[in-house]
Amino acid sequence: MVLIDTNIFLEVFLNQDKAEDCLRLLEKVENGDIEAFITDFSVHSIGIIISKEKGNFLLSEIFSSLSSFEGLTLVNASFEEQTSIAILANQTKLDFDDAYQLYFCKKYNVPIVSFDKDFDGFIEKKDPKTLL
Repeated sequence: MVLIDTNIFLEVFLNQDKAEDCLRLLEKVENGDIEAFITDFSVHSIGIIISKEKGNFLLSEIFSSLSSFEGLTLVNASFEEQTSIAILANQTKLDFDDAYQLYFCKKYNVPIVSFDKDFDGFIEKKDPKTLL
């Protein structure tokens, strides 16, 4: 079980440099070969970024696709958890979005799949290639 950071999805949706490895990872999650979490914050971030880059017309297709991934579970933060995340952001000096991901990694005791160096020293971080 892993938590997949926003940047892994964006690599694929925006056809960036590391898209191929990220796509292979997401295919394993789609098929249920890998169990993973995605946070509601990531879903909202994907929506904002994709709508700015590509327009809103792709969002329904992207979200519909993600909802059918056998190995993907969406996690949401309650108001109480949002408060805990804000405290964690203050304690770690991480941006709120990184603290959000870190909070759920700690809550579920899972590593994060990410390219973000901000997680170094806080949680086990995996490159998508290590899961292929």
